[in-house]
Amino acid sequence: MKVLSFTTWIAENRESSPIKRPLRKLEDLSINRKYKGTRYESELFPRFRRLKVRIQQMEKMPNLADWFNLMQNSDAEFYTLVQTDELGQPDVRELFRDLTNRRAAKMKKYNL
Repeated sequence: MKVLSFTTWIAENRESSPIKRPLRKLEDLSINRKYKGTRYESELFPRFRRLKVRIQQMEKMPNLADWFNLMQNSDAEFYTLVQTDELGQPDVRELFRDLTNRRAAKMKKYNL
């Protein structure tokens, strides 16, 4: 196994690089929540709240599968969590709902 420094990994995985980073499908993620209880509200959602602006700038609202691929391609932090199994399917689905204004009741209290 070869260990790369972070900057080397980033350089090798840029879009212009002939090496494309492997994307996972949503179905490949665990069917169990990784961010249980208030961890979603206090840890996961705040990390990706900034992505809401990017979604609003799109001409057409993406579906869940398109959004999942787009985030893996464009956001290094999201990609890392997906690749290291830090996110489960329920976490991704809830994050998608909250960022596309289809918020769950517990998240409506936040001014997004």
